[in-house]
Amino acid sequence: MKEANSDPTVGGIVYGVGVGAVILGIIAIAAPIFTTIALKVMLGWMLLLFGALVVYAALRQGGPSPLFSFLIGAICLFVGGWLAFFPLTGLLTLTIILAIQLVGQGILELIVGVTSASKPGRGVMILSGIVGVVAGIFVFAGLPSTASWALGLMFGLSLLTSGWAYMAMGAGLKKMESTVG
Repeated sequence: MKEANSDPTVGGIVYGVGVGAVILGIIAIAAPIFTTIALKVMLGWMLLLFGALVVYAALRQGGPSPLFSFLIGAICLFVGGWLAFFPLTGLLTLTIILAIQLVGQGILELIVGVTSASKPGRGVMILSGIVGVVAGIFVFAGLPSTASWALGLMFGLSLLTSGWAYMAMGAGLKKMESTVG
C-alpha cells in the first residue's frame, strides 16, 4: 500500500500565503489609523534594536572605523526613538514612502501578471497591480490629509489584493499539480 505524501505542494503553500495576506489585510482595513500608528511604532522599535546592536559593536570593536559605526548606530537610535515614542509625528513622510511602495509594487505585479501568460491567476495579479498603482496615486494626491489613515488602509488593501492574487495562483497551481501527479 502506497503512503500518501503529506508534504505541502507549491500550490498549497502559495494559496496559504494568500489566505494569510487576506486575513492580515482585513485586520488592517478594519482599523486603518491603528494600523498606521502600529506600523510606524514597529519600525521605530526595529531601528532602536538595530541602533543598539550597532553602538554595542562599535564600542566593542577595535576595527578601522568604530567612530562611523557608532555614528550609524546613534542615528538609528535617534530615528528609532522618534518613530517609536512619538507615534503621531512623521506620518506624512511615511505616507509618501507608502505611496511610492504601492506604485512600485503595483508595477511589479503588473509585470508578473503580463509575463505569466501561461500561469493561472495572472488576471488577478494584473488587477492587484492596477489597484496598487491607483492606490498609490490616490494617497499621494490626497496628501497631507491622507497621512493619518492612508498607511493602514492602503497597507491593508495591498495585503488583501495580493492575498487574492496568491490564492488564485495557488489554486491554479494545485489544480495543475493534481493533473500531473
